[in-house]
Amino acid sequence: WALIAEGSQNLAYQLAFNSMTRLASLDQFTPSWVAEEVRAADFQQAMVEAIVAGDAELADRLARATMKRSYDRLLAASQRLTEPAHEA
Repeated sequence: WALIAEGSQNLAYQLAFNSMTRLASLDQFTPSWVAEEVRAADFQQAMVEAIVAGDAELADRLARATMKRSYDRLLAASQRLTEPAHEA
């Protein structure tokens, strides 16, 4: 992902990648993040093929869909961390 974000030459992608990486590296996220990334790896071959073929539109579509999925998971997890604890 780091190479793809850098190769995009898009500052917004690079900043989003950096933010997601920092959040995902927190101890609370690491095991579930890695497990989900492995389960969701089906997109990788198609995206690599699109990049190699120079099909920027397809590569962009696949990257956006994947990053959105990751972003949504991290956002939900971070919101759970910031919710006040409810006492029984």
